[in-house]
Amino acid sequence: MMIRSLEDYVKIVTQLGKKGVIFRGHTSAGFNLVPGISRFKDKSVDREFDLKEKEGAILNIFETEYVQFQGGDKLSNKWEIMALAQHHGLPTRLLDWSLSPLVALYFAVESNSGDDACVYFLDAPQDIWLYGENITKKNPNPLDVDKTSIYMPTHITPRLKAQQGVFTIQKNIEEEFKFEGLKKHIINKDSVNEIKWQLLLMGVTKKTVFPDLDGLCADLKFLHLDGF
Repeated sequence: MMIRSLEDYVKIVTQLGKKGVIFRGHTSAGFNLVPGISRFKDKSVDREFDLKEKEGAILNIFETEYVQFQGGDKLSNKWEIMALAQHHGLPTRLLDWSLSPLVALYFAVESNSGDDACVYFLDAPQDIWLYGENITKKNPNPLDVDKTSIYMPTHITPRLKAQQGVFTIQKNIEEEFKFEGLKKHIINKDSVNEIKWQLLLMGVTKKTVFPDLDGLCADLKFLHLDGF
C-alpha cells in the first residue's frame, strides 16, 4: 500500500495490533539501511585501513575525552558511551530507530528530497532485545556482539528521550541491515509535504522531536519564514 496521507499510515500501524515494533524513517526510499560506520567501507578500501579497527580506535578516543564535555559525569558502560557518540554524530555500528511510529514518520517527511520516502517497520522477537542489567551481562562491549540485537539505552539525552530512541546493532558492519520481520512502507513523493503538514497539526514538529533551542528555532524558521 502506497502511503499518501497520515490516515493511510495510521491504518498500517493500527493493523499491527501490537506494541514492540520499532520504526525508522528515510527521506528517500532509495537510501540503504546501513549504520554510519558502514558508509566508510569504500574509503577503507581506497585508503587501506581496517574499518573495524578504526571503529574501535575512534571509540576509545571518544571514551577518553567525552567526560570533559559532559561536566565531569561518566557513563556506566560502553553501550551508553557508544550511544552518546552516535547521538553527537560519530559514525558507529548503531542504527537509530524509534518506538514511536509518528517520530519515524516525521523523519521520513522532515525534508522533501523529491523522491518517494519510506518508513521501515521491524517486528523482532523479544529475545534479541538488550536493556537493563542484561546488556552488560550478555555483551559488556558492543564491539563484540555476535548477533543482530535491539539495544534500548538509558535516555542519556533529552533528544533521545523525546524521540523514544532505540538502536539496532549488528556483527558485520560492512553489510546492509537485514532481519526477518523487516518491512518497508513507501510514502508517495507527492504526499510528503501534506503529511508533514498533517503531523504539524497533530503537534509532531521539529520542536517536539528535538526539544531544545535548535528545535524551537527550526520550528519558528519553518512556520514563519520558510514554509513549504
